Amino acid sequence: GALGYGLGGVLGYLFGWRTAFCAVGIPGIAVAASMGCLMDPVRGVNDSPAAAGKPERGFLSSLRTILTNGYWMFATAGTIATVFAIGGLADWVESFLERYKGVDLAQAGIAVGAITALSGLVGNLLGAKVTLMAEPHRANAGFLVPALFMVPSAAFGCIMLNSPGDATTTYGVLFASEIFLWTYMSPMSNISITAIPVNLRSTSSGLQIFMCHVLGDVISPPLIGVISDTRQSLRDGMQITWMMIGVAGLFWFVGYMVLPPLAAIDNGEEDSSSNQSERSDHSEDSESK
Repeated sequence: GALGYGLGGVLGYLFGWRTAFCAVGIPGIAVAASMGCLMDPVRGVNDSPAAAGKPERGFLSSLRTILTNGYWMFATAGTIATVFAIGGLADWVESFLERYKGVDLAQAGIAVGAITALSGLVGNLLGAKVTLMAEPHRANAGFLVPALFMVPSAAFGCIMLNSPGDATTTYGVLFASEIFLWTYMSPMSNISITAIPVNLRSTSSGLQIFMCHVLGDVISPPLIGVISDTRQSLRDGMQITWMMIGVAGLFWFVGYMVLPPLAAIDNGEEDSSSNQSERSDHSEDSESK
């Protein structure tokens, strides 16, 4: 993805947007076609037999089970907000650099691609490592750690858009913002999978991806464009990106506060009395802290 940003920006600047679309689209088509040569692994091969869950009676039943899972819903809500921000930045940050920092589109494309690639690697590792370190000490650390990291991400995003610094400073602040932003991926992926019974994980993953795109990066670029046109300022339009990063952190922090400690789902239905007991223990633990 990061390579696509950089390569697309350069090719778009040199040869026009049609060439850029073809160049970055053809490899994707080739990879998608190659998936037809792969064999699906046996579902639940790495899980215990009990983790399969009870067979659902239809799609609506499956959908109801997924959408009433609090862990999945809070994880997905925050992820939608981050994808919204990422989509807006991906479409508009190069134009922002050109208009406000005097950077040509080719240079902006290369810089943004490099920043995204490196920050994505560092951020993913940072989020996974810190979450693993926090789990023995904090229940639902998978919610808490990304929630806290969204605070500096949103702050640096705000500074990046509003500070009068030069292009080099802007690159540095964008890099810092994206490092903290990408910390969500590992913890949220883990929660989204762990909280769902094996027999529904493919459905829940597909639904989550669909919702993140339809409610996230599909609508954020045109919305930013509308705000930019209305206010005659791309800077004003892009303010919504760092705000949505903050919204993501808020969703995950609320999930951390209100949900009982998450354990791997070993049955299609969790025992309600066990859940109530865990919730009570979590509340008492929070009060004592």
